[in-house]
Amino acid sequence: MKKTILPIILMAMISLFTTNLQAGTVSIDTTYVGGITPCDSARRVMFYMEGTSSGYNIGDTMSLEIFFGDGSTDTLYGPVTDTTGRFYWHRIPHFYPSNGQYTVAYIATGPDMSADTIIVPNQVILQDSCGNISGQIYADVNNNCVLDGSETPLAGVQVSAYQGTQYIYSDWTDTNGYYYIDVPIGQTYTITTSANYGYNTICPASGSHTISTVPSNGNDFAIDCGTGFDLYPIAHGWSVPGQNLNLYLRVYNSFCQSQSGSVKLIFNDSLYSYGNVASSPPNSINGDTLEWNFGPLSNGWQNGFNVNVGAYTDTTAQIGDTVCVTVIVDPIIGDSNTSNNIRTFCIPVRTSYDPNIKVVSPLGVGDSGRVEPNTEMTYTVHFQNTGTAPAYNVYILDTLDTSTLDLSSIEILGASHEMSVNIISPAQNVLKFRFDDIMLADSTTNEPESHGWVTYKIQQQPNLTNGTTIQNSASIYFDYNPAVVTNYTLNTIDDQLVGIKSIPTDKKQHFANIYPNPASDILHIDFTSNIEASELRILDINGKLIRNVNEIYPSNQLNISDLKAGIYLIEMRAKNGNRQISKILINK
Repeated sequence: MKKTILPIILMAMISLFTTNLQAGTVSIDTTYVGGITPCDSARRVMFYMEGTSSGYNIGDTMSLEIFFGDGSTDTLYGPVTDTTGRFYWHRIPHFYPSNGQYTVAYIATGPDMSADTIIVPNQVILQDSCGNISGQIYADVNNNCVLDGSETPLAGVQVSAYQGTQYIYSDWTDTNGYYYIDVPIGQTYTITTSANYGYNTICPASGSHTISTVPSNGNDFAIDCGTGFDLYPIAHGWSVPGQNLNLYLRVYNSFCQSQSGSVKLIFNDSLYSYGNVASSPPNSINGDTLEWNFGPLSNGWQNGFNVNVGAYTDTTAQIGDTVCVTVIVDPIIGDSNTSNNIRTFCIPVRTSYDPNIKVVSPLGVGDSGRVEPNTEMTYTVHFQNTGTAPAYNVYILDTLDTSTLDLSSIEILGASHEMSVNIISPAQNVLKFRFDDIMLADSTTNEPESHGWVTYKIQQQPNLTNGTTIQNSASIYFDYNPAVVTNYTLNTIDDQLVGIKSIPTDKKQHFANIYPNPASDILHIDFTSNIEASELRILDINGKLIRNVNEIYPSNQLNISDLKAGIYLIEMRAKNGNRQISKILINK
């Protein structure tokens, strides 16, 4: 029920409900609005709130009162949803009859009257003093800065708006290569395209459009594919003891020049093995290594090699363990970015299978998911239609914390179906992935075709301090049903980890050559000077110690025959204090 209130009543209500009366605790973790951008005129706005509690049981009733800032309020009731005390309300509608800036207050209250309040200044901004910037992006094969009949519009290319050096907003081109960005009038904007796909901008020659008057249409970008290729793999899935579950293996080419190749999937852990089933049978199997050949790939995440692999988790696996696979994409020689051809992906062992889940790579070390500062984060949202009829449309809302993640660095890596993506609320940093007309089968009728997913990567904000946590979850909507809220992923910054980011770039630190790489049984270590190593350690890709090596002299050889296939780090410390870390690949 809605009612009109005076400001003095609002303050009194906030004072009343922020007093914790009993042992339970209530915390509002996040709030955001959807369905608007800073340039929307008066319209219906959707509100979202998520929180956690303690001291209550599943099903206990929580209440939420929202003060919309225009003299109206609404009260809603909902349950504690799980053992972690989560509660949430999504898609709460409110209509604002006039433009303006509105401060919104939220009061969440538990059954014992414990409460939490959040006031968000200017959370809703409605104005009509805006204009549209639009254009089209296409592959200009003959370099004449004209979209000719035989040339192709480019879908999924990120376009960003800046004011000076300040990032404002991003859109991604649709299937016809068009982008649309709404911005307030009276400002000057620079519009740029992403260089993630090996594109070279031919027109405009500067590589960007500078726009001071809006609306402004026809801001096209003529793109040349350039040369080279950049193949990269993605692997993600589930691990439950005693179950044979899907491991999704994908290979993409970031560049628009096509490239064929092969991909190897190596099961690194004795607890995790090939389940003898795959949507496309491997071309070869050699022990724990599976290999597939793939045809020409090009133009980013819309075109890729996809295979679903049955992966069995041994019954002796313990909850909280991680199982890992290594993926190698060839050719490496000639690849524009060889750092992403060989990757290790780790999967946590869980108690049960949850088809609607969010996962992060790197998983990190320990329960807190410790990662180094400046590590690139890759997120995958899985979804499944577990209803009784096809889902016509699916969309995902993903709110990013810009104090820890750089919104301007987002790169879409892959998706199960054709989709579009945009930022629906720049002020709230909400990504929306839209799978329109997906017609996703229900799991009862066609289980294999009832799944979908999207993967993207994003950079951390530079040089995050020790102990900083990066948390992320997503909300999945099937048609008009309530949201399915995923788990939270968690990573914690730890600059004491030894990992790939720790490898020194100073050549003065390099005092030994290690070969062959890849290797299988023996590594040879040739010191480049009279420096001797006082300490040598073998670590896994996450920095976990595998072995201390006490002696390599006089042969300067390292026996690695007992190590499983995968990527490892060799850390050596010299007697003069120098430290060298080398990455090696072990093949079996």
